Amino acid sequence: MVTKVHLDALKSEAASVEALIARASDRDILSRISLNHRLASLRQEIAEQEADRGTIAGVALIFDGDPVTGSSAIDASFAGKTLQNYQELISKQVAFSAGMLSARGPVPEEAQEAARMNIKSLVHGSFGFVLEESEADEPPMFDSPVKVAVEQISDLMLDVTSQNLVAFEKRLEDIDFRVFNTLKSLFQSFIRLGPQ
Repeated sequence: MVTKVHLDALKSEAASVEALIARASDRDILSRISLNHRLASLRQEIAEQEADRGTIAGVALIFDGDPVTGSSAIDASFAGKTLQNYQELISKQVAFSAGMLSARGPVPEEAQEAARMNIKSLVHGSFGFVLEESEADEPPMFDSPVKVAVEQISDLMLDVTSQNLVAFEKRLEDIDFRVFNTLKSLFQSFIRLGPQ
């Protein structure tokens, strides 16, 4: 599975190499050749990764700060609550997109089952989890509802945490209040474990 984190890292490295090329002097021929070769290699890898993104959901949740001990451990209570809130967020978004999320009451069982994600591996460097959608016998031809929900929630999290108030206000117009309340709970768990 290609994670957004890996793809973003490749794009960031490509941007850094482009900046180095722009700063290299005309007399530094060997550096230019080496940097251009690296940039071509990165662009090819990015294109291959984007073509291989698949149609099932996958996301990396990476943590830093107080709940994390280096790159080797994470507070179990924090991790459990965060993963539970994230799973609930995805379930509610899947139900909302399918028109199954009512104003109150439990999220429909079929939406919860469809949105079920599994921890596939750990992320090291800081600490985190790679989550993937439970796969069917054959991957769907088009993006699954869970993949769409994960992308929507990722975009929502970026807009809500951005400095751009226009993006935040626009999101508030379109978001379901139950999805927003679960997102709020997720962020509150981050704040409670932040620096004291």
